[in-house]
Amino acid sequence: ALYLDALARNVYATGFLSGDLINIFEVGVNQGWSKYTIDVKDTLTKAKGSYQIFSNMISSVDKYYTTAEIYSKEAGEYAPKLLVTAKDKSGTVRTLEISCCKDGMIVAGTQADTNYGSAQVMQVEEHGTYQYYDAATKRVFLGFDISGLSSSDTIVSASVELYARSYIANDETRVVSTPKEL
Repeated sequence: ALYLDALARNVYATGFLSGDLINIFEVGVNQGWSKYTIDVKDTLTKAKGSYQIFSNMISSVDKYYTTAEIYSKEAGEYAPKLLVTAKDKSGTVRTLEISCCKDGMIVAGTQADTNYGSAQVMQVEEHGTYQYYDAATKRVFLGFDISGLSSSDTIVSASVELYARSYIANDETRVVSTPKEL
């Protein structure tokens, strides 16, 4: 029953590098490229004024041979963005669209030393048992320059916008969705 549930969805978590869980979101399996918006208001509120780069790690919660692909900062108009509405201490409200300035994909095992820096698509995949991972585990990191936010700003709303798709894979078959026109 759990495997059949994974056929319908794949669940991902995004976390601030301090270890805080930011949010959990689902990427529909075999539904093509779609835009996802992840609420990061609470975590950005903690980070503003203390960090120059707001860094997020995306990892899979499910370990059922599903893979998510996420467009990287090299993907032009489909690159991840941090969308922020902030109010300064004088009450002026401003809306910011902050482009992803740093991203990366890490892969465990024999590919651990590979640099994926210019890849337009990054992958997230979790393997192993319980809290352990194996050589097929892949995670994504996204960074946004938040130096334009001061510690006195009030974050009204904040979200990471990204484009992703997900598919099921096993040792014999890789079912990949057909990319839809974006």
